Amino acid sequence: MSHHVLMFGWEYPPRHAGGLGVACQGIVHGLRHHNMRVTLALPFAHPTEHDVCCPTTASETIHIQTPLQPYDSERSYGYRWNMSTESDRELYGWNLTEEVERFTAESATMTAHVQPDIIHCHDWMTFGAGYSVAKQKDIPWVAHIHATELDRTHFQPNELIFALEKQGLERATHVIAVSEYTKGILVKWYGISEERITVIHNGLTDFSSSPSQKQQTRPPLVLFFGRMAVQKNPQQFLNIARHIHDLDNTVQFLMAGSGALLPEIMEQACAQGLAHCMTFAGQVQSEEVSDLYRLADCFVMPSVSEPFGLVA
Repeated sequence: MSHHVLMFGWEYPPRHAGGLGVACQGIVHGLRHHNMRVTLALPFAHPTEHDVCCPTTASETIHIQTPLQPYDSERSYGYRWNMSTESDRELYGWNLTEEVERFTAESATMTAHVQPDIIHCHDWMTFGAGYSVAKQKDIPWVAHIHATELDRTHFQPNELIFALEKQGLERATHVIAVSEYTKGILVKWYGISEERITVIHNGLTDFSSSPSQKQQTRPPLVLFFGRMAVQKNPQQFLNIARHIHDLDNTVQFLMAGSGALLPEIMEQACAQGLAHCMTFAGQVQSEEVSDLYRLADCFVMPSVSEPFGLVA
C-alpha cells in the first residue's frame, strides 16, 4: 500500500515567481515516481478555469482561496489589501498575520476529507496549516525550509515573521533544509537541534542550455534572472550594469523576474541612463527559461544569500 502525502505549497509551475515552485514540482514528481499519492494544497486568490484544470502531476490538487503570495511581507500584503475591492476586504485578513491565521483555518476545512500519512509544508506561511491539520489528524508533519526570513531580508527580519517561522520549526515533527548552509542558520539563529534537521538538496533536471550560435553583429547580453527582492539584490546588478556600460556602451542587459522591487529598479535604471540598454522581461514561464540562458553571453547572480541557488 502506497503512502499518502498532503503537501502545502505556495506556488507551482507554470504559476511561480521563484525557485520554491520549481523545487515543489520536483518533489511531487519524485514522490509520484515512487508510487506515492500526493495531495497538493495551493493558494489562489481567484482561481480561474485554467488554474482549476491545470495538471500538477499530483494525485489531487486543492485550491485554497487567499490573496497571500510567495515571499509576501507585511508591506507587500498591505499594499495589495489597500488596492483590493471592498468585497475582498470583507473576505480576507486586513494584515499579513490575520490572513495567515485565516488561511490556516481555511486549510483545515478544505483538507478535512484528506486522510494522509504525513504532511509536508514549504516555508513559513504553510507551517501553521501543517501544524493545525497534523494535530487534528494525529499524524507527523515536516517543515521544509527553502529560505529563512534572515535570507530574504539580509538579516533584517520582520520580527513577527521570524517568530512565526521559529514557532513552526519548533513544532514540526522534523525539519528539512535545502543545504548545510541553511541548516547552520536554523541551528545558530533559530535554536533548532541538529538531530531534528535533515539536509536534502534540490534535485537537478535534465536541463540543456548550450549557447546559441550568436551572430557576430549582435552585441553581448548580460542576464539577471530572479525575484526582484532584497535577497536577490537586483540593485547590485544595476550597479554592475552601470559600470560595464561606462566601459562598453554596446553591451545589453536583460533583467527577468517579478517582485515588489521591480517598479523601483525600473525607475533607477532610467535615472542611471540605462533605459536604452536594459530590458525588463517580467515574470518568465518555465518553458522560456532555457531560451534566456541560450541568448545570454553572461549570467550574473548578485544575491546576498542563496540557500541553494536553483537558478545557477
